[in-house]
Amino acid sequence: MSRRICLVLVAFSLMASLGTAQYHDAKYITGYNTIKLFDGTGTTSTISQLYDNLGYCYGMAMAPDNKSLWFCDSGTGTSGLHKLDLKTLAITTFVTNTMTLYYPRDVVVNQDGDLVITSYGKNGSTYEYNLLKYSGGSLTKICPTQLNTSNWYGGMEIGIDSGKYTIQARQSPYYLIEIDEAGTITTLGSGGAPRYSITQDIKTGDWYQGSFTSLYKLAKGTTAFASVALTPTTSKYYYALAMDRASAAKSRIVSTYGGSTSGTSPAYVFYTDITTSPAVVTSISALGYLRSYEMEFHRGNNLCTAKTGAGKWDINLSFPSEASMGYIVAMSFTGVRPAMHTLGDGRTINLAFDMLTFLSVNNLLGFYFNPGPGALDAAGEATASIDVSSLGSLGGIRVWIEAAVFQGGVFGTIADPVGITMP
Repeated sequence: MSRRICLVLVAFSLMASLGTAQYHDAKYITGYNTIKLFDGTGTTSTISQLYDNLGYCYGMAMAPDNKSLWFCDSGTGTSGLHKLDLKTLAITTFVTNTMTLYYPRDVVVNQDGDLVITSYGKNGSTYEYNLLKYSGGSLTKICPTQLNTSNWYGGMEIGIDSGKYTIQARQSPYYLIEIDEAGTITTLGSGGAPRYSITQDIKTGDWYQGSFTSLYKLAKGTTAFASVALTPTTSKYYYALAMDRASAAKSRIVSTYGGSTSGTSPAYVFYTDITTSPAVVTSISALGYLRSYEMEFHRGNNLCTAKTGAGKWDINLSFPSEASMGYIVAMSFTGVRPAMHTLGDGRTINLAFDMLTFLSVNNLLGFYFNPGPGALDAAGEATASIDVSSLGSLGGIRVWIEAAVFQGGVFGTIADPVGITMP
């Protein structure tokens, strides 16, 4: 085991890679009253309808098991939180038609494996915008202040740097805000003209929002969204959007244009290469008639964490197409920038190298970190773990985690990094 890990450390530092795993292929797209799977690109693409019995389906997130999809439904009588098994297509309902979860808008899975939801709710006869957590079967409010003027259904993600819930308001001046677990609100910036989703470029820390034919960027360290020049320019680009795999040689945004549900205006998938100026937009395929609101990548959780106790987390790895291959898990106290290494094929390992990286890669952290078996099982899965329970309170120290698959010195898929904040 130690010999394998040392060899991989050398590979991280010196070896070029001939690995080809880059972007995600299949995408789940939701909107209006349906969930569809868009698989492939160009003329070989296929579209499958997975579910068609919703009210208004705004938000969804891949579950930590990488085999099911959480989604929010805002329809009369069905409003609530549901889970779709991606193999059987069976629906399980967890919360439905409550006053607090009256019109759920977006959902993310946090570092502990809990669900966090933005919702347009009712408090008696008063409408309010809530940030809610679903954990252990209970629904609680994170944000104690009811921000009735914030109208925050422009999308939500977890910021890679801060670990906070980043929410886009769809009411002028279109604030982009962060909320921590205590409900404290910080404004990051404003401007643009947002629709239903936001995304962050892990390589740079920049935030993006889309609005019909326009793309806006909040560059890291600035406070105002600026328009991104696009080529070509058309009347169709951005409703739902998501940043593709961060390790890819070129950062790109995958987006869908909303279209209509009446059979008069089809929806489309677009790829935007944001490494060029102007950014190059490519149209891929029509989606049929769908007013798209949110998008997730198929089997998108190559790496995710789930809390198993005080100061304890499992690190769940899932690389279904690379069963039985070796893997490595590395950590950093510094963050995801600068990228630790650029491989021969242009891909990057998005983790800043520091002493924790050296110790974790070489399995020198004792019982605080267990890297797991070192090879994926027949399903392409493995579990590593962190246990700092014996250290007591760590005062909010943040740790970033990265994983990559390899075989014979060649890297396969590199997971998007995640971060955990230790209380």
